[in-house]
Amino acid sequence: MPQTYSTPDVSSLPQDVMRLVEENPALITDIVQLGFESLQNDFTVTYLQDEAYLYSLTAFDVARVADDDFKPQKASALNLRKAKLQDVDYDFFIPRSQVMSIALSHVRKFTGVTDLNEALDNPLALMFLQEVLKAQGSFMRQNGSFKGSRNAAGTGAINAIDGLLKKLAAGVTTDEDIPETHVVTPTSALDDSNTYKHVQDLCDAIVKYKEDLLDYDLEFRLSRATKQKYDRGRRAKYPDHVKPGEEATSPDEYSGIKFVTDPGLANKETTLITPKTNLIFGMDANIGVNKITVKDDMKGLKVNVFFRGLFDYGYGPFIFHNGKY
Repeated sequence: MPQTYSTPDVSSLPQDVMRLVEENPALITDIVQLGFESLQNDFTVTYLQDEAYLYSLTAFDVARVADDDFKPQKASALNLRKAKLQDVDYDFFIPRSQVMSIALSHVRKFTGVTDLNEALDNPLALMFLQEVLKAQGSFMRQNGSFKGSRNAAGTGAINAIDGLLKKLAAGVTTDEDIPETHVVTPTSALDDSNTYKHVQDLCDAIVKYKEDLLDYDLEFRLSRATKQKYDRGRRAKYPDHVKPGEEATSPDEYSGIKFVTDPGLANKETTLITPKTNLIFGMDANIGVNKITVKDDMKGLKVNVFFRGLFDYGYGPFIFHNGKY
């Protein structure tokens, strides 16, 4: 069965798609969000101003036996992380020949385009809305969300935006809002012999340094390769109890922490425990900032997409990781 995607109804759009898109910033935001659906599923989506603060309030227990002396204590602390949106540009070209070939093939049955003239008049709905942005959102998720390091000289999601690994490194050494005790670094490269112990050690650190975090729904994010090393090590450690091919859904003795194999951590040894709500994909609160510019060129369409976004975490003390960036 072919995959289907939830897309805005484009059957009634006027044929002057370029004018429609440019004059309706809300539609632009809908298109961007559609293409970046995987980001919305895996992160908490928030809307921010240019420079905003991600904040949390921590309360302290100051109760004591009553007496006549007034002994004021600090009862709360406001934790602020300054977040700055980054500008992201996409430039690409849709050849008219490609639109025609799809319009004349069986694919038109799944796009709502019924004839060649309609495809040529409305190529945005056919090519861009359903395919191109969806692919770009996937690239951003896989390459930029964790491993991104902004570099104006390069092309690709990994160069367009700073990812979470860069933010985590700064959170330990520069911002100092992730406690050093929350970083449990293995002494050697992770393999089948030591990954099981490392995963359990990272969970044990929560019990030792912030046990109340276990009251939250936690995700243990790691690459698929690292997860496979954990499962193989677990089977080797408990051959009489773990079946061949059995995959753990949670670290042993920590049923409240769920394993999540994260595509953004592919080829990385990073391991990370935090609530999903603590990992943020932010977009500009001013939806009019997002722009899609389409120019009908001689041989096809020139398209530019501009939007402002960021990846970040909200509260450093709610993060435990292994310092592998």
